[in-house]
Amino acid sequence: MPTPSRPSTFVRWLEPLVSGLWILFFLWSVLVAVIWTFDIGEAEVHRAIHDPDLAAAILWILNSLDVFWLLLAVANVHLAISSSEGLAIARRRALICLSSGWVLGAAAAAFSDIGYTGRLGMRLGEVPLGAPLLWMAVALGSRECALRILPKARYEIVAAVAGLIALATDLNLEPVAQRLRVWWIWHLGVHTRVRVTAQAPEFGSRVLSWILRPSGVTELSWPPILNFVVWFAGPAILTLAFRETVVRDRSREFPRPIIVFLVLNVVFLLGHIPDR
Repeated sequence: MPTPSRPSTFVRWLEPLVSGLWILFFLWSVLVAVIWTFDIGEAEVHRAIHDPDLAAAILWILNSLDVFWLLLAVANVHLAISSSEGLAIARRRALICLSSGWVLGAAAAAFSDIGYTGRLGMRLGEVPLGAPLLWMAVALGSRECALRILPKARYEIVAAVAGLIALATDLNLEPVAQRLRVWWIWHLGVHTRVRVTAQAPEFGSRVLSWILRPSGVTELSWPPILNFVVWFAGPAILTLAFRETVVRDRSREFPRPIIVFLVLNVVFLLGHIPDR
C-alpha cells in the first residue's frame, strides 16, 4: 500500500502564516462592516474624541481601512492557491490579475469619465493600489465559485458563469464605492444619470432597484455600459486563461478563496444599509 505523501516544506511553512492572515481577515472584515454599516467617518471621530493626537491616529486607521482589507483578502486567496496549486501558479495568476487590473484602471482614468480618490491607497500613475487588489479578489473569487458550482461543465461555460458572478459583484459594489466609501466617482457626461426609487424604478428590475436605492429620491451617477462589459468579460477571459490542464477534485478542499469572496460581497451588501 503506498505511503501518503507528506506536505512539502513550503506548504508546512505557509500554514502558520495562512492561519494568522485568515483570522486577521475575519477580524478586519468585522471592523469594516461595523464602520460601513454605521457610516463612521471624520465627523463622528471628531465628535467622540477630543484629543487631537488620538483623533488623528484613528483617522489614519480609517483612511487605511479599506485598502488594508482588500490586501488581506488578496493575501488569503494568494496563499490558498499557493498551498493547493503551487507557488509558481499562484505568482503567475497574481501578476496577471494585478497587471490587468492596473491597465484597466489606467485605461478607465484616461478614456472614460471616472475619477479615483485617495481612499484606496497610494497611486501608481492614476490608479490607486486598491483598484487592482479589488480586481484580483473578484476575478479569482468568481472563478473559484464557478468551478465549485460547475465542477464538470465545459470550461467555456465555467468562464461565462464566472463573468456573471463578477458582474453581480460589481452591481453590488458600485453604489457603495461611490456614495459611501467614495473609492471612485463617475462624473456627468459619458454615463447615464439614473433616478431610482422603491416605488418607480427606472433602471433594471425591482431587485436591482433595491440594491441601488438611496434614502429618499436621489440621483445616482451610474457608470457607462462598457464598465459592466469589462466586469463580465475580464473575469471570464481570466478564467479561460487560467484553464487547468488537470482538473482536480475541489470537494475535499477548504474553500478559502470562495469564503473570502463571499465575505467581501456580504460587507458590500451591508454598505447599502446607511442609505436605507
